[in-house]
Amino acid sequence: GRDDYEVVQVSPATGAPVAGPVKVATVIDGATDYPIALGRQTYQDSIFRTWAAGNIAADPANPAHLAVVWSDMRDSVTPAPADPYTAKTNSDVIVSQSFDRGATWSAPTGLKRAGDQFMPWGAYDTSGHLRIGTFDRSVDPANHKYGYSLATETVAGTLAFTTTVISTATSDPTTSDLWFARTVNPAFPFATAFLGDYSNIAATADGHVVAYWTDMRNDATFAGRTGHTEDAFFAKAS
Repeated sequence: GRDDYEVVQVSPATGAPVAGPVKVATVIDGATDYPIALGRQTYQDSIFRTWAAGNIAADPANPAHLAVVWSDMRDSVTPAPADPYTAKTNSDVIVSQSFDRGATWSAPTGLKRAGDQFMPWGAYDTSGHLRIGTFDRSVDPANHKYGYSLATETVAGTLAFTTTVISTATSDPTTSDLWFARTVNPAFPFATAFLGDYSNIAATADGHVVAYWTDMRNDATFAGRTGHTEDAFFAKAS
C-alpha cells in the first residue's frame, strides 16, 4: 500500500509530457505505517487526518536543480499499532534532489527531529538554498503540541539543514478543540479531527521566506463551550 513519488517533465509550451515518469523514491506511507483514526492515517494520541504528500521545488539559481519534499514514517516504528493512543510515532520530513532536471534523484534524506514533523512544503530562496516549512512536534516532549518550523539548507545543494521554530506559541490538536471536535479516547476529549491542508511557504525577492500555517493557539466560546479555534497565521523569516 505504499506510494512512489514520480516526476514527469512536461513541455512549458503545451503541458504535454516529454520525459518520464521517473521514480524519485518509495514513500513509507502504507496502510500499516501510520496509526488509524476515523478511518484515516494520523499520529500519536491524535485523530486528525494526514498524508505524506509535499511538493516539488525548482532552484532559481540553477534550473537543472530540483527537490522533492514530503514526510513519511521511515524513521518511525513500523508496522504501527492501529490505535493512535497506543502508537509512538516519529514522522520526519524527507528530501530528494536532482541536478539533471529530474532524470536521476539522490537517495532520500531525512531531517531527523524528535517527535512528528508533517505537511512540509519546500521552496528555494534566491541564493539557491532549499527552505522547508513544516508542522513540528519537537517543541513538546509528549509529542502532542506543535509549532511551525523553518528548515534552512546550510550550504546550497548539500541537504544539510538548520531548523528554527518560527511560530510564537504552541498548538494542541489532541484535546479541547472547538470546531472539529471528536472524542475517541476519554483521556483526550474533543480532539481535532481536521487540522487543515493548506500550510506552505514562499520565497520572496529579497531573500526571505514567508510561511503560512493553521494555528490553534487561540480559544473561543460557542454554544456554551470553550475550545481551541483554528486560525491562519503567517510569519516572515530571514
